[in-house]
Amino acid sequence: MQNKELKLNLTQVTVAELKAWIGCLIAMGLNKLPDIKMYWDTTWKLSLVANRFTRKRFLSIKKYLHLADNEDTVDQKDASSDRIGKIRPLLNLLVANFKSNYRPGCYLTADEDICKFKGRHKLKQYLRAKIVKWGYKIWKLCDSTTAYVLDLDVYMGKNSKNSSPYNAVMELMKGYLDKHHVVVMDNFFTSVPLFTDLLARSTYACGTVRLNRKYLPEEFKEKKVLDAGQSQFWQSDNFIATLWQDKRTVRFLSTCCEAEGEDTVIRRRNSNEPQELPCPPVVKIYTKYMGGVDRSDRLVRTYSVSRQSKKWWYRLFYYLLDTALANSFILYKLSRNHDELSELDYLKQLAVLLIGTKSKDEEVRPRPQRKKTKVSIPPRMISGNHWPIKTTKRQICQQCNRKGSKGRRSYYICESCDIHLCIDACFKSYHTRR
Repeated sequence: MQNKELKLNLTQVTVAELKAWIGCLIAMGLNKLPDIKMYWDTTWKLSLVANRFTRKRFLSIKKYLHLADNEDTVDQKDASSDRIGKIRPLLNLLVANFKSNYRPGCYLTADEDICKFKGRHKLKQYLRAKIVKWGYKIWKLCDSTTAYVLDLDVYMGKNSKNSSPYNAVMELMKGYLDKHHVVVMDNFFTSVPLFTDLLARSTYACGTVRLNRKYLPEEFKEKKVLDAGQSQFWQSDNFIATLWQDKRTVRFLSTCCEAEGEDTVIRRRNSNEPQELPCPPVVKIYTKYMGGVDRSDRLVRTYSVSRQSKKWWYRLFYYLLDTALANSFILYKLSRNHDELSELDYLKQLAVLLIGTKSKDEEVRPRPQRKKTKVSIPPRMISGNHWPIKTTKRQICQQCNRKGSKGRRSYYICESCDIHLCIDACFKSYHTRR
């Protein structure tokens, strides 16, 4: 019955209260504690959160939060079902907003990321090369210059539409084809069929390439012994396969630049003295623009709101929230007449503003007033005939008497209070003390 009451109360959550709840998540991300209940603990309390929500109210919102109607989500055991149906509405909404609020530059970066998760789910992956090994694989497309996330999607398994690197890139680039963009990617995505289809849609690409890819020249795959800075290339129309000797041999495939140029790079060899080496144009492009997704990952994880949860989709919810915060910070930096804020200062101000939002009903609603209890005045404080009277019987003084001691005895009593008191000091002290 208690759970039903909590769920009923949650239906009355306002948009302002939900904003404040998200602001509390941001504040908790800036002040990490191992247990969420510690934010209301007497010793470890975070006043910014504890003063806005009671612990019961905050946890009840978290418990009954839904991003999709359960009646609309199909059975997860069905192979044809959307396995992230519980998070799909939020994902589609954010991606639509990401695209509508930003116009990307010429160079884009396509790469994979991982959303940390160690629970039981069919979409959980193991990526050996990542710092976070276990979780949901995320396909991501970013602006190479600003690291703004333009599009992202969750890897849905072998038989899905984004199962292969080719399909993943083509899905991410749907809104940016035929616009003469240059997509930079690593050797996991680079392939001749992908570059061919992108070029047919007036979209160029470059990236490192693996030796086991099809349709590459046989001489290009052979081991070469070259001096540092030397390069070789094979060209067919717009396609250029480049082999360049750095500390090791690096192979590139590109459709966006010339085969040769006058570019150079600085390298330090065994002498530790900087040495200028010639390099092909594709090396300069790849080195400059490949780090877009990596910088986005850093922005997402530095002050992440992510926490452990028994619900499998909560990690994805936190990841999408972190991505939205990172994109909003990038838009803030690109806006006109803005204050120079670091990411930390920006999130601090954003958390305070969100927590402070209240609906009109909450602003007008008066706070419950506590009933004032009447303070009873002791009879000894009430004006009256408090006169000392000498008696024939000697008893213990009520003023100087203490527990465990006999106290002094007196012949005098108060006419009004009818108790024995020492006449010299206790009589006045008894009738004046608070």
